[in-house]
Amino acid sequence: MRSLLLFIPIFVAVQARADAPENATPIVRALRDEMARSIEGLSLPGAKKPYYLAYRVDDGTDARVGASFGALTEDHVMHQQVLHADVRVGDYGADSGNFIAGDSPWSWSSFRFSSIPLEDTYDAVRRVAWLSADDHYKSALDALEKKVAVRAAQEASPDRVDDFSHEPVIQYVDQSPMATLDPARYRALVKALSAVGGESPDVQTSSAILGADAQRRSFVSSEGSVAVELRSAIHVDLVLRAQADDGMKLVDFLSFAACAANRLPAQDELVAAARRTATELEETRRAPVVEDYTGPVLFEGRAAAQVIRHILSGELSGTPPPESGNARGMEGRQPELVGQIGQRILPVGYRLEDDPLAEQVGAQPLAGCYKIDDEGVPAQRVTVVDDGLFRAFLMSRTPRKGFPRSNGHARDDFRASPRGHLAT
Repeated sequence: MRSLLLFIPIFVAVQARADAPENATPIVRALRDEMARSIEGLSLPGAKKPYYLAYRVDDGTDARVGASFGALTEDHVMHQQVLHADVRVGDYGADSGNFIAGDSPWSWSSFRFSSIPLEDTYDAVRRVAWLSADDHYKSALDALEKKVAVRAAQEASPDRVDDFSHEPVIQYVDQSPMATLDPARYRALVKALSAVGGESPDVQTSSAILGADAQRRSFVSSEGSVAVELRSAIHVDLVLRAQADDGMKLVDFLSFAACAANRLPAQDELVAAARRTATELEETRRAPVVEDYTGPVLFEGRAAAQVIRHILSGELSGTPPPESGNARGMEGRQPELVGQIGQRILPVGYRLEDDPLAEQVGAQPLAGCYKIDDEGVPAQRVTVVDDGLFRAFLMSRTPRKGFPRSNGHARDDFRASPRGHLAT
């Protein structure tokens, strides 16, 4: 889980307005101008106009390099800009969102993305935004019509709440320079890490992969919010495989991740850690086979946190599963923790918090940091378990009974609309 540290950026709540901040980027100005036109001009005869429109542009550079036994196997650096649009028809109480209108599990997604030319020309950005909003508007009309029909045929649930939450308007523009990636250093590192496997004749595969990205994320909404946030991240993975004398396949790995592309440890430090990993694999290969055992298993260190994350992460999302109007019954399942607020789910004394604002615990870097979530809501530290008792879900702007507001945990993965999720 995340750390207990808390960093609070300053966000200014303002009244909704059509103009962009004075320090807005060219992309923000283009998006705001196109939004003002679309929110008024998007309409079809006899159909409702959108009540909410949001654009998000991710302008980023990604680097990915890999090596095996000291030789490069992949080397990619890519710069791209993509635009996501969210168009909602109806109103906050009942709208087109969180509904599967077709036969595809992704047909309910409101955050399908479109590529933007890299030159950042005003007209080019507006054209992509216009086409995207037009496409999403037509899909939203279809979804709302089917959603209303489905609900009319069902008995109203006592747990039904609004479809979209009201949130404060924010304006936040980070004008810091974007992080700089260092592909030459990355190549040298993955070659050195993967070469460690070649020092042992019993290691069958030794592969290292490094991914790094630097991004400027711009979000604007028809409610008046503007948020421009810089993000960067890096992760390195070394995987070593061997085989015991009895044929059992063995694997061990080294992993490092951080919220900033410049937080990479020194190469000598990582190589030393890689050698320790290789030694552990050798010792495991020579270790005797443990006889059948029935009893408790103890996890410690990072493994303990990973076990808890594996068990609980999918259950902590408070975003209700999408409703469905198709015959295949493609609605998602409710988390097992629904109805268990205040119930004990961990031993006495256990406290779990998810804090997207924390970048490290002591000297240990963390991954998954952000200040603004994917729906333009400031990130918040959330205590999900206190003294072993379940206290709160991680929420997006799609409410559920007892949780009418977002707590800044909306995340999307390019395939689905934002949903409440862990920061990592």
